[in-house]
Amino acid sequence: MLVDVRSAVNILSGEVIEHIGIYPSRLTPMKNPIIRIESLGIPAKGALEIPITIATPSKCVSLQQTFMVMDMNLAYNTILGRPLMDQINAVINTRNLVLRFPTQKRVATI
Repeated sequence: MLVDVRSAVNILSGEVIEHIGIYPSRLTPMKNPIIRIESLGIPAKGALEIPITIATPSKCVSLQQTFMVMDMNLAYNTILGRPLMDQINAVINTRNLVLRFPTQKRVATI
């Protein structure tokens, strides 16, 4: 998992959805490619809305998130972008390499 606050989308690799048994028929088709910094358009397999839980059971947040499924080699299985960071009110501490966000009980750190 990579947290990239520059990314305007959350991304899953195509290998991940195959590994966890999600059928391509569940993907919502996308018309526009995702544009990278080099201005190259990368076609996405589609979009997928899935429930996710972040942190441990005693300090967690669960929510629905939309991920763009990319059929390409990624260094990470998942890239969490601004949509997720904004929704959970996350703060990234680069000095300690942690992500902090409020939960119902306290502030979680991963």
